[in-house]
Amino acid sequence: MHNVKYSKWIDKQNKTIADVEEKINESLSYHSSHIARDEFDGSPLLFKADFAFNQDKTITVKDAKYKYNFVNFSYETINVLKKDSDDRSQRVKINNLKVVVVEMENGIVYLVNKPDTQSTLTAMRKLHNLSMNNKIVVSNISGIKSDLFIWLVHNLIDEPEKKIGSNSDILVSSLTAFRGEKPTEDESEKLNKINGSGETIMKMVTTLLFLLESKSVSSVELQVKPQKSNLDIKLTRGGGVELDLNSFTHPSVSQKGEWEQYSEKLIFIFFYLIPEIINSFSDEQVNRKWTPSKIKRFYRAIGGDIKRRINEIVKQ
Repeated sequence: MHNVKYSKWIDKQNKTIADVEEKINESLSYHSSHIARDEFDGSPLLFKADFAFNQDKTITVKDAKYKYNFVNFSYETINVLKKDSDDRSQRVKINNLKVVVVEMENGIVYLVNKPDTQSTLTAMRKLHNLSMNNKIVVSNISGIKSDLFIWLVHNLIDEPEKKIGSNSDILVSSLTAFRGEKPTEDESEKLNKINGSGETIMKMVTTLLFLLESKSVSSVELQVKPQKSNLDIKLTRGGGVELDLNSFTHPSVSQKGEWEQYSEKLIFIFFYLIPEIINSFSDEQVNRKWTPSKIKRFYRAIGGDIKRRINEIVKQ
């Protein structure tokens, strides 16, 4: 699976997609009259931003309507360490951002195919030709934490066919845990995989390992089945999101164009699927369905089941 890190940003200046388009056109006009050049050979550096749709699109997800457009943004910068290289590909770096612009009741939100880092913020400010701070700010996803991970494991083990949310059809079928503050693609970071189905003893053992290491779990990769579709999504403690959109099959967008599919998948994930999981967890806490005492009972049940199985084996 090829994961891409995504982030969510709030525009504190523009209120509509039309405002965003006007601001980006102004930025394009500015850069066309102030062309940045490669000092090595004087060639112009690319600065290009294209809106995918002449007319904004709309999508309805669980009775909520979203208006959106898509911007493909590419620009070149000089690699200072290689600025004197004869090889332009070494000297000049190309930056590509795919930006879904979503118009909400209270303003504009951006979904970007980059992590929530300073370099992404710099790129977004460059797209809008902003010179002032705090006009575009990151919108971290709150609620992704170790307690949520444990709750998800509990659902997988005790109620594997239970759908997330009271009016939802989201089913989590497996969870893979990763440890370390900065998980990498290295397999050593992978702690274990827990399936909602399969041999009971193996589920108990992998669950026990997860519970013992839960404090060091930094992210989980969920295999989710929402609305007759399939998705692998990695959630990082603190709000990070990684996805492989190419492997996400979603019947409601299957007949649409490439950038419509891309945009609507992200809107579905960021504005419905992730909030539904987090809100369901919060609701169970508020309604006393998931309490410290229940967590302890869950721990004890796992330990007791493994102990019984081992005793059975010893007696054979």
